Amino acid sequence: MSRRTYKLSYLATTVAILAMTHSVARSNPQQKPAQTVAPEGRRTYFPKGTTNRFADFYSGYLASIDEPSLLAASQDPTTVAYRLVCMYCQRPDILVIRLSLKPEWNAAITTTTATSDIHGKVTVKDRTERTTSVRELDGFFRLVEKAAFWSMPSSQEDNSGLPKYDAALSQWVFEGARNGTYHVVFREGPEQSPFTDMVRFLAKDLAKLDDATVPHAN
Repeated sequence: MSRRTYKLSYLATTVAILAMTHSVARSNPQQKPAQTVAPEGRRTYFPKGTTNRFADFYSGYLASIDEPSLLAASQDPTTVAYRLVCMYCQRPDILVIRLSLKPEWNAAITTTTATSDIHGKVTVKDRTERTTSVRELDGFFRLVEKAAFWSMPSSQEDNSGLPKYDAALSQWVFEGARNGTYHVVFREGPEQSPFTDMVRFLAKDLAKLDDATVPHAN
């Protein structure tokens, strides 16, 4: 076996194992079962009790650009998906990037940029889709684990115990669905960390956005 063939075989095996850990249930006390979706059929994007002040806006925005609910999708234990919503990262656009793992161990990356006016009317400026490679997925899954995304608190509080809010900062929402569970993290103008490294990898290395569009840490 040539060195190149060996390396490709190794990468394929590594990503298959990483992806399987995202689609096979495993015992983790910090992961909670996905919330039940509203019975009336309307899409519910965030778990009941979500306190983020922009949660209703994000829900309406995602519905208006026809994004699926990862909360609903997470009820299928084979679903593996991640999504970034970034508001004010690159004004005035709102950036949405969704990664959906496919059975053949690659993933579809859907990127949407749109604007919303003061009346709530959404205009989609651009929507693209590409497929990732095995090597790219390997790097992303490693960063998800390094960031400990699945155990991060959903909201970030200040010294008063209240959720942080600063109108001048960008708003980051990062969702994940795997193993029949769902998790969402809301952050405002986050400083550089494994979390922001993970998000930038999704935007720059997987979605292939130019650096002027990629979200930057505060």
